[in-house]
Amino acid sequence: MPLADGGEDTAEILADNLNGQILSMGEVQGPLKTMQSEGVYVELSEGRAVVEMAQDSGLAQLGLNGKDPMSSNTFGTGQVLAYLIDAGVKEILLTLGGSASSDGGTGAAGGLGLEVF
Repeated sequence: MPLADGGEDTAEILADNLNGQILSMGEVQGPLKTMQSEGVYVELSEGRAVVEMAQDSGLAQLGLNGKDPMSSNTFGTGQVLAYLIDAGVKEILLTLGGSASSDGGTGAAGGLGLEVF
């Protein structure tokens, strides 16, 4: 069975092995405020989904010269999580590897509508 460490391609591997479907909710904020990213998630069985932070807020989107962990954030991942919660998903597996950010998840919290002080 293929394995992944929670970063790039984890959602695809889980979809392939758990009969999931990779879906998009449309554009979300990318790892930098000036970027857009496709809000991707994996729909599993009833009320279950996988969100891969690397896909929505990941290093791979920045290229070799664009990596800036102090300016990047996970807001787009929070937008995907909020979309799934609003859609009635009851169980969400969030994979954390491959994030472009060092925000400790505060960006994702902002994407969910929370304020961090």
